[in-house]
Amino acid sequence: LQVIEGKLRFYLAGVGTLDAGRLTVGKWQHITATFGQDEMSLFLDGRLVGRRRAASPGSGTAQVPMVGRYEQPDEAFTVRGLIDEVRLYESALTPEEIADLVAASVAPDAAPSTP
Repeated sequence: LQVIEGKLRFYLAGVGTLDAGRLTVGKWQHITATFGQDEMSLFLDGRLVGRRRAASPGSGTAQVPMVGRYEQPDEAFTVRGLIDEVRLYESALTPEEIADLVAASVAPDAAPSTP
């Protein structure tokens, strides 16, 4: 996952790329990317912002997952911001499961302060 010119990019080696959704600068946002049933999907704050058909990768295409950047060290491919609570699941979450995660999350700026 990465952000290019304010737009989300979900890239899976050997599968494909999905560009969708726009981030709001200065606002905490919940991003979910799923891949399953030969489909890539992107959710922003629990709302589906894009999806596309994508073939399952062949054997031997596994790579180390990267969040916030590509494998190239170019600054253009690096997220400038905070990334929190990255989770990987063995299967794609349903829209209902994603909505539950969003509802249960608390943005850092909305968390109660401690005295």
